Amino acid sequence: GRQAGIYPKQEDSWFEVPNLWGALVARPGMFKSPAIHEATSFVRTIAKEASREYEKQCISTEVTGDRLKSQIEGLKEGIKKSARDQKSQDEIDELGRQMLQLRQQLEDSHTTLRRFVVNDSTVEKLGVILQENTNGLLLLRDELAGWAASMHRREGDREFYLESWNGNG
Repeated sequence: GRQAGIYPKQEDSWFEVPNLWGALVARPGMFKSPAIHEATSFVRTIAKEASREYEKQCISTEVTGDRLKSQIEGLKEGIKKSARDQKSQDEIDELGRQMLQLRQQLEDSHTTLRRFVVNDSTVEKLGVILQENTNGLLLLRDELAGWAASMHRREGDREFYLESWNGNG
């Protein structure tokens, strides 16, 4: 991932994030797919654990969201009651500030799945996934030719991969 980097020159600010690129090339029927599957099994294990953790966090986030929504509804009712009872503007403003804080907490209380592997994605969706997973991803394709061909189907795909090859962008 992007947790480590190197400075190739001791007295320079040049910084690189090392990425591993690999390809398995052989004739058809040479058992490339099983070899790839075995070599990447550890990543699938990590991804399954992350998925289980995500499911647990989703339950917690849902409970927190319900609590915050209830508090927001209570504050709305309080603001309406204060306005009907002609309470001071300061009191109404304070309730509004509290509601704003709760809405911000509600917006911030989302859960993101930590992704480790993507197989076939548009570059737009891959960009979104990379923003949520700043340490990087493994792009795993069984057919190298299919991946190369996909870069020419849509404008911008080739450029995206050329710009993101090293982990700095």
